[in-house]
Amino acid sequence: MPFPLNLVVLNALAEVDFIGALMLACTSASLRRLVLEQVVTISILFRFLREHQYVFFHDTYHRLFSNQEVACLHRAFEELQKRHGKSLYSKFVGVLAPLLGRTPLKVFQKSPGVRLDIRIPNPPDHKGRPGGFFTFTDVCFSYSQRLTTSFFHRPEYIHDSGQVDQGFYDFHALTPNPFLRKDFLFCK
Repeated sequence: MPFPLNLVVLNALAEVDFIGALMLACTSASLRRLVLEQVVTISILFRFLREHQYVFFHDTYHRLFSNQEVACLHRAFEELQKRHGKSLYSKFVGVLAPLLGRTPLKVFQKSPGVRLDIRIPNPPDHKGRPGGFFTFTDVCFSYSQRLTTSFFHRPEYIHDSGQVDQGFYDFHALTPNPFLRKDFLFCK
């Protein structure tokens, strides 16, 4: 029976090359089930995220980890969360921020999202210059910047951290849930 031997080999691979094991899980449904259900553990994922947090934080050009590899790490965390429940977040809170910062904005967005033709007027600045309009492109850019640079995972930090146009605050106060998924930071 080759199954136990496969598990031994995959466990050894995960210890040496965790991303390699996760990428191998993307090749077939049976490997995916085996890797995500029996090979991925809290300790191995936590160790990987802790050892690579500096790399995730500084991988601004996405050269060190591809979006596909980041997505595999998300899947691994979500699989562990299914097994261990919401208490898992408190164990990982110290190492999740760099992974979340490296995550593309589209992962956090709801599928239908918001109307693309929104135009929220910005008030004049402190020098009296007209503020213009806050558009959907501005919304995406503002959320992207906040989620990329924030080391905080709590939704209120999206609204309260840093300088941004008043239009963003108005948009977020009126429509945070239609733009972002409800569980977008693994903690809701």
